[in-house]
Amino acid sequence: MRKTQGGEARVDFQALFIPDSPSRINLILPQLAFNDAGGIYLIGTNLWHDESLLKAVKGHNKKVIIPDGFLAGSRNPVTEEFTKKFQTLFQNKPQFLEAIAYDTASILFTTAMDEAVDSRESLKSALKGKRIYDGATGPTLFDEQGMVHRPLFLMTIKDGEFFEITP
Repeated sequence: MRKTQGGEARVDFQALFIPDSPSRINLILPQLAFNDAGGIYLIGTNLWHDESLLKAVKGHNKKVIIPDGFLAGSRNPVTEEFTKKFQTLFQNKPQFLEAIAYDTASILFTTAMDEAVDSRESLKSALKGKRIYDGATGPTLFDEQGMVHRPLFLMTIKDGEFFEITP
């Protein structure tokens, strides 16, 4: 933000990252609009993936970008299938913890069932291989150091719902 010759503040950036909770965002977004800073993209954290953001700041949440590890409404075919089966069984939508637990168990069981895996060391080695596991939380790869690599789901708000902006 910078001052113009007339002394008014002028926003000259395209996005603002606000790493805060939904309760605080519900206070901040209307203030940004009131101060005429509503035309910028607002980037949050996975904490923003909360129903209160859809309701409390309706009208002020049009240009938000929210990353998260799971989105039950994703168009990813594996995520869609997992969500459908979960909802049939439990009568509610799965959240991140259910999805990551499912993927973790699937990765472990699939890898352990490989004929080449016959010890802890070979299981560890197989997990660190070049395998990509397609799961409810997206494609997962473990590197040689054992670090997990998985893309985030990116979403925005459209028609009062969380809407995926990544395929």
